[in-house]
Amino acid sequence: MLYRDIDLTSNPGASLTLCFTYRTNMSTDFGTAAGTRTGWFDKDPLQVTAGTTNAAPGNFISSSAAGVNAPRDSFMVYVGAPVIDSACTYSNGEVAAVYDPQRRWFSEVIRCLEGHYRELESVAGNVATVRKCVTIPNQTLSPILSASGGRIRLVFRSRPTAVSTTRARPTALERRGRGGGGRCLLHDRRGLGGRARQLRGPPRTSTTTPPPIR
Repeated sequence: MLYRDIDLTSNPGASLTLCFTYRTNMSTDFGTAAGTRTGWFDKDPLQVTAGTTNAAPGNFISSSAAGVNAPRDSFMVYVGAPVIDSACTYSNGEVAAVYDPQRRWFSEVIRCLEGHYRELESVAGNVATVRKCVTIPNQTLSPILSASGGRIRLVFRSRPTAVSTTRARPTALERRGRGGGGRCLLHDRRGLGGRARQLRGPPRTSTTTPPPIR
């Protein structure tokens, strides 16, 4: 995950336009063998999932239950309220400090379990270089800004799950792979809120490899 905070305290009543350019080269394969198929925790892997039915809907995506919709590699973009590092809410209901700020679960980046976020983009497979501009109206931003003291966290997330991309030739977001390409390339991030400005400097990164769950 890559993320960057945008300060809107000077203009909390404005809408926000975000522009970014990306390209993806991801496998759409997924495994179905009983011994190797892999599920996915969307927020964090702390919620109990034992039982014959999914006990964590909205967080755990069961490969067995999903069938042809089993998790596969994808690239997503979100905005949300930055997590409070000293009091993070986890999927098991616990509120605690973020244990490792350099290796965060999604629930440790934005306050997704409290509803203070929105998904802006979600793609899978191969996508040729494309520039996206998304305008978020203030009525959508307002509850996030209220929860975060006027800041918005922009998150770029590359989710590795498929056998071919993740296991046979592992790559990381923005890492160069074969032929100078990787699973996902991202550049030209711009945030326009009240006045035009570029999100300068490298965004912060968080690398997490979730345990395989069937």
